[in-house]
This record gives sequence, C-alpha cells and structure tokens, in this order.
Amino acid sequence: MSAPERTPAEGEEPRATIYVPAWLEARERLVWIDDEDARGLLASAMDQVESGWDAVRAVQRWADLHPERDRPNDGYGALLTFAESELQEVFREMAFNLADLVTVWPGQDLPPHNDVDAHRTEFGRYATVLVLATGASEDVPEGFRTAVRQVARLLPGGEWFRRLAETFAAIDDVSGSEITADTARQAVDFLLHAIPEAERDRVGSQLVANLEALYAITAPPPPEWLRLLRAYLAEQAHGDTPTDTAGSE
Repeated sequence: MSAPERTPAEGEEPRATIYVPAWLEARERLVWIDDEDARGLLASAMDQVESGWDAVRAVQRWADLHPERDRPNDGYGALLTFAESELQEVFREMAFNLADLVTVWPGQDLPPHNDVDAHRTEFGRYATVLVLATGASEDVPEGFRTAVRQVARLLPGGEWFRRLAETFAAIDDVSGSEITADTARQAVDFLLHAIPEAERDRVGSQLVANLEALYAITAPPPPEWLRLLRAYLAEQAHGDTPTDTAGSE
C-alpha cells in the first residue's frame, strides 16, 4: 500500500525560499532610495515577485515533503526533479538579482550576469514545460497537479508575466537615466573646475541651454538626464544638497 499524500502546512516556507536575509535587507533598503519613481517601481517589482513565489513555493513545499529520485520510465520523478532544480532555482535567481539591484541602486556596481529580465523569460520557459508536461503525464499524484496548477497563472501571456516584464523594463529605463545623469554631472563638474567659482553657475546653465538648443534643432526630445542635470545645477546654485545624485561623490 502506498503512503498517503502529505500536504504542506499553509504558509510554511520550504527548505529553499526567496525569504533569505538578502531579500529582507533589500526590502528595508527601499526606504533609502531617494528617487520616488525608482522606489515605487522597485517596491512593485518585489511585490510581484513575492506574488509569483506563492505559486512556486507550493511546488517546492511538495518536493520537500515527497522527495523522489529521477528514475528511468518515471515521469513523475523527472517532473519533481525538474521543478525542484530548474524551476525554483531560476525563480530564486531572479529574486536575488532584484534584491542585489535594490541594494546597490541604480546598479552601477552590479556584475554583468545580474539580469532580472533574462531570468524572468527563462522562468517562463521552465514554467511552461512543467505545466504542459504535468498535464500530459498519467502517473502524477493529484497533490502535485494541484500545486502545478498554481504555477499556470505565471505563464507567458498571463497578467503576472506581462506586468512583471513592464515593471522590469521601467526599472531599466529609470536606472539608465540615473546613471547617465550622474555621468553628465561628473562631466560638467570636471569642465567647470577651472572656472572661477563666481562664474560656474552661469557657465553651467549656459552649457545645459546649449545642449537643449541642439536637441531642439535635431528633433528628438531631450533625454531625461538633461532634465536631471538642469535640476542638479539649480540646486547647486541655491546651495541645496542634491537628492538625485546617486553614485556621485
């Protein structure tokens, strides 16, 4: 007689989880991000990842309670191994890369392999394989099918997957603007360092005005970093401490 299926306790975290110290510390770090748009987008991305984890966690908890070896001619064992190794691992990698981004926002110091959107698309492929293969397998316990059905709402084409893609794209846009603005500020500071201090505000404002005039002539709209640069110079002229100079010294 086969052993009865065990159901994981509601709300219990599995052995492998996204709620590690790095994730919790990133949550706390959000309040220190000055840019309101960036802070809102990053908080939304973390919320959406946690929402997705609710589904992936159900599969991982099942795997914790029902360990199986990947055996020949055993479709269920292969699916369980796939869910535990590929599916949850790539989801957790996406979550941890997002946590790293929050921690070092806007991300100038991130390693090249930190690409949250690439892990999102990889997760979408793995989730699709798991859902379709589970539906086609006859020897899968009903409890595992129930857990996998939760993952189905995360598939490409669904609202969760689409919204997360949009949020990651918006974060990338804001991050690029902040990094470019910081580079522009450093360049202007370098150009003005030999100008008498009494003349720096006037010369800096003229530099920005000339750039805006060039964009007006060539037709494309001025980039976001140019607006941030003008705001930075205005703050400098009034003796204020810039609030959107992430990464500058």
